[in-house]
Amino acid sequence: MLWRVVLSSEERETISRELRARRSFRFIGRALVRRHSVIAREVARTGGWLAYRAVKSGKRAAAMRARP
Repeated sequence: MLWRVVLSSEERETISRELRARRSFRFIGRALVRRHSVIAREVARTGGWLAYRAVKSGKRAAAMRARP
């Protein structure tokens, strides 16, 4: 079974802010009460540490959910 983790726009904004503050995935995961691997995959999917943007990430996630 494939589990999908859906992050809210507020969580994505927090990830974006914390990455700009140079926080680790583990730190961000603890702040959001999520596994650090969820944060790492989210960031890796949408550009990495330097290019991660919450709005862009949310749009990409919505587009991927809409796929058949």
